[in-house]
Amino acid sequence: AERLYGYTAEEAIGQSLEMLYPADWPKTIEQYRDEIIAGKLTNFEATRVDKNGEERLVWISCAPIRGADGDIVSISNIHRDITEVRQAE
Repeated sequence: AERLYGYTAEEAIGQSLEMLYPADWPKTIEQYRDEIIAGKLTNFEATRVDKNGEERLVWISCAPIRGADGDIVSISNIHRDITEVRQAE
């Protein structure tokens, strides 16, 4: 979060990922969550906003994380900045 978005661990931990969404983003975190849990979404491209208000294009890989009993306990999200790649295209 610090390298990509400018937030320190103290600022980011415990916050919703929606703090990174542009104001007019059409999809809620609950919609993403439901698609990931259903196995319909494993990666996607999105616009996210850093601490300074600058938009970044990111490639997000996501997967449910299961506990020992098989129940989903969390969702993993890996964000990769692809802003420069898309600008070059």
